[in-house]
Amino acid sequence: MIDKHKVDGAFRDAIRGGRLASVQKIWSLAGGDDRPSLWFEDDAGKNGRRRVPVSLLLSRPYRDMHWEGLQTAQWLASRGCDLKARAANGDTLLHKAVHAGDLAFVRYLLAEALDVSALGEYGLPALSSAQDEGIALLLLQAGSDWQSDDGGARFKRYAQIQHWGRVLAWLAQHPK
Repeated sequence: MIDKHKVDGAFRDAIRGGRLASVQKIWSLAGGDDRPSLWFEDDAGKNGRRRVPVSLLLSRPYRDMHWEGLQTAQWLASRGCDLKARAANGDTLLHKAVHAGDLAFVRYLLAEALDVSALGEYGLPALSSAQDEGIALLLLQAGSDWQSDDGGARFKRYAQIQHWGRVLAWLAQHPK
């Protein structure tokens, strides 16, 4: 007899690591009624516990060049996970993709019509965690609110410190 609790735990750990082959293997091995849950109780937010899709567990390990967040999210979506769901802290998959620095994942989520200005943890949009100029520029072009926290001064200063010439040029052409 399979211990459902252990299967769910292994499945969630594989998702956290962004390893599609591991996610699929656990899903297949469990089979039928013993398949892992596509939901979990998220209690990491100020809004209390919330039942959310396991896709919101995706988190790229530091400098992991083999992370398959996009592919894992797509596979989970094909099984019924809602790409537009929000974690208990408000974060969306777009927040996760931006934090991971995964441009292809960000593009995919924007194509899936995720709200580019959805406020996540600390009341900030995904743009606030951008560490890559290409991702920041893509989010700005998609309509992200860059002035959400302090009129944009902090984001503009960050772009200057990072020497993001393309972002600074975009900001100069699009003052709000």
